[in-house]
Amino acid sequence: MDTEIGIFESSYQMFMHIPWWVYVIFFYSISKGINMSETRIVQISKLIIFPILLFLLSIHTMKDILIYPTNLDVLHWIIAIMIGTALGWIHLSSLGVKIDKENPKAEIPGSFIPLGIFIFLFFINYFFFYKIANNPQIVEQAWYRLGVLYILGSTMGFFLGRFVYCFYALRKKPRRAHLVKKRK
Repeated sequence: MDTEIGIFESSYQMFMHIPWWVYVIFFYSISKGINMSETRIVQISKLIIFPILLFLLSIHTMKDILIYPTNLDVLHWIIAIMIGTALGWIHLSSLGVKIDKENPKAEIPGSFIPLGIFIFLFFINYFFFYKIANNPQIVEQAWYRLGVLYILGSTMGFFLGRFVYCFYALRKKPRRAHLVKKRK
């Protein structure tokens, strides 16, 4: 019984120590994730909002969880961003996005993957903070540090990849295969 009370108290303390703006980002992300489950037309410039928010969340989380990230930690985080960017690019390219080059907008078919990522990200962040509250020395363990870095980096990278894909498609010149003359 005491352990149940202890878990409740530490969970309560965990939620009380999460900054208010993290809750704002959480509810904003959930509402946007629900919107992303339906086909929609978005301005390509607005696709950079989530990578920026997730970048700020990553920096805040690394500062709070890892305290003093090493150069190797930063390298792993950058690798995770690159992996996530590739996954975001692949995901969006597989959906059949239509780009309007005259009005820089994209018609993006709906997908529940972004909503799932948002929910996963916030619950895993809760898990990381819960673990550190119960065992502060856990930050010295490699699996914990790498888990934090790769989840934060790949999540941010996923949404960065979506932006980069649309930006690239917007700037890409149309192929001129029809202009090549065949030799007789």
